[in-house]
Amino acid sequence: MAGLTLVAQRVLHLSPPMAAGMFAGTLTNTPTLAAELEFLRRAGAGSAEPVVGYSLTYPVGVLGMIVALMVARRRMRPLASRTPERPGITAGTALLRLPFGTLAGTLAGLQTQPAVLGFALEQAKDESPNVGYATVYPVAMIAKVILGQLLLAIMR
Repeated sequence: MAGLTLVAQRVLHLSPPMAAGMFAGTLTNTPTLAAELEFLRRAGAGSAEPVVGYSLTYPVGVLGMIVALMVARRRMRPLASRTPERPGITAGTALLRLPFGTLAGTLAGLQTQPAVLGFALEQAKDESPNVGYATVYPVAMIAKVILGQLLLAIMR
C-alpha cells in the first residue's frame, strides 16, 4: 500500500500531506493519521490536508475489505461443496492452509479494523477470526504508524 501511495502521489500530483492522509485512511488507521500529523507539526509544516485525505479514503478501506471477504466467501462455498479436503480457492486458504475464519480475521487484523472483524465473525459463525486478528494486529498497527511517517519523509 505504501508503494501504491507513492505512485498515486506522483501521478496525481498530490501534496505529501494529502497522500499520507489517504494512506492512513485507506488502511483505516487513526493512529497512523495522528503520527503523520505529529510528524508534520514537528517539521513545522502543520496541515489539515492529511485529515481530508483520511476522511475521503476511510470508507473505501472499510467497505473494500468487507466486499472482498463477501466475494471470497461466495467463491469458496461452491468449491467446498465439491472438494471438502480443500477449503477454498483464495491464496490464504490454498497456500497457507488457513480456514476461512482464521484468514478473514487475519485480514481484519492487517487492516486493524474491528468492523471487518465483526463481519468475519458473522460469516465464520465461530470464534476463529479472533485468532487471526489477534495474531497480526499488534505488528500491523506498529508497522502502519512507522510507514505513515516514513512516507512523509520520503515524499518531502
